[in-house]
Order: sequence, then C-alpha cells, then structure tokens
Amino acid sequence: MIPETASFGATVRVFSEENASKLKQYTQELVTSIAEGFGLSATVEFTRATKVLMNDPAAIASVEKVTSEVFGAGRYINLPTPIAGGEDFASILSEVPGAFVFMGACPPDKDYTSAATNHSNKAVFDDSILGDGAALLACLAVDALS
Repeated sequence: MIPETASFGATVRVFSEENASKLKQYTQELVTSIAEGFGLSATVEFTRATKVLMNDPAAIASVEKVTSEVFGAGRYINLPTPIAGGEDFASILSEVPGAFVFMGACPPDKDYTSAATNHSNKAVFDDSILGDGAALLACLAVDALS
C-alpha cells in the first residue's frame, strides 16, 4: 500500500545570507516542480535553526595577532576553507562583531591534518591545551577592551 502523504527533512548550511535566501527560493521551486511532474502537490516548510556565522575581519586579525603575541609564530592557522557548522554563536556575531575560533587539541604524536575530528568516536584530545585556551580567551578579551 502506498501512503497518502510523505515527508522529508534535511539540514542545509550556507555561507551567506544571500545564499540562504536563494536556497529557500530554489528549494520551494524544485520540490514543487518535482511534485507537479508526478501529478502531486507539495508543501515546503523552510525554517532556519541558526543564522549564518560571519566572522568579522577585524576580529580575525585580532585573533591572529594575539595568538602570535601570546604563543609565538606558527600557533595560529587560518583555515583555508569555511566549515559548514551549525552554531548558535552565529546569533551573537550578528549582534556583536567577533570571530569563531577553533582551539586545536590534537595530541603531539598525531598529525592534526589527518586526525579524527571532534565528532568522531575515534577522536583523542590533548587536555594540556586547556590552559592555553583560557589564556587566549583572556588575552582576546583584554585586546577587545583596549
């Protein structure tokens, strides 16, 4: 027996508000067109779990400067490509300029470029960096206030 209705859910992430608007529009058009092609109707409910996380360029420069001052050259790495994480911190950054910072905690005997990521059941963390993380956050706060 074929059911009368069906539903589909997805999580999608974008790197700009412009693309969020386009995604909403194109999703509606695509789903409606596919349904009509089979003689059906479709309803699209498009909700946003979080805002688009947009780092402030000045805040990124501050993180790079403070990290180099506190820990020396080579401890700051600018990620070459954006990461499509869903993050509540985006709501804060939409109100207050800032930057989302990752703190590497890969053990020294592992290659961070190939190590298991945070959400993997194989992830291993070096807890000795917790002090560095606290120091970085404190120094970033002082830098922001000065």
